[in-house]
Amino acid sequence: MKSAILAVCVAIFCLVNSAQATLIVSLSNSTPIDQYVCGNQTVLMAKFKLMTDNDGDNLTYFSVKCTGANLINYLTLMDGSSVLGTAAANSVDVLQNTAMFTFSGLDFDTSYVSKTLSLQANLGLFGDDAYGTLITAGIYDENYLTATDIITGKQDSILLNCSLPVVSNPLIAVPEPGTLVLILVATAIGAVLYIRRKR
Repeated sequence: MKSAILAVCVAIFCLVNSAQATLIVSLSNSTPIDQYVCGNQTVLMAKFKLMTDNDGDNLTYFSVKCTGANLINYLTLMDGSSVLGTAAANSVDVLQNTAMFTFSGLDFDTSYVSKTLSLQANLGLFGDDAYGTLITAGIYDENYLTATDIITGKQDSILLNCSLPVVSNPLIAVPEPGTLVLILVATAIGAVLYIRRKR
């Protein structure tokens, strides 16, 4: 009898201490639609809505995979007007022009209440070869997010209860229009007028 009780207690202990947070992730309706952007500015990429079913877990790790990564200086994750963190590119794939951007050390409560996180991109200067590049940020699997039990301090696995991937609408890169410059050049047969774009 004692062994049966002990077995039950061990099973309950294992169940309690192997919690799994179910996280629902979606794009907020206020996420920008496709937009053309020039470089050298900060723009809103996406607003992600998150909600867990576990009131003992806080979101401590959040990452996204970006396309058009070579055009991004860094990303900023925000809760309203509060900055949760900034992240530079890592795990860069030069051939695919993608990279991971990871925010760690977070302590963000998403329990039972839908919270919205804003993702802003600080863009570098665009050259002519950037024209038409699609810049997106997406969550592709459970490994992109981590929850931590606020009592034990242990990481809980996350089950994403949503359709994957969850990807922002694209920013479409457009180089700066520049300025047209007229150049008058004297030649043996007369003057020739050239038009070129000032960089």
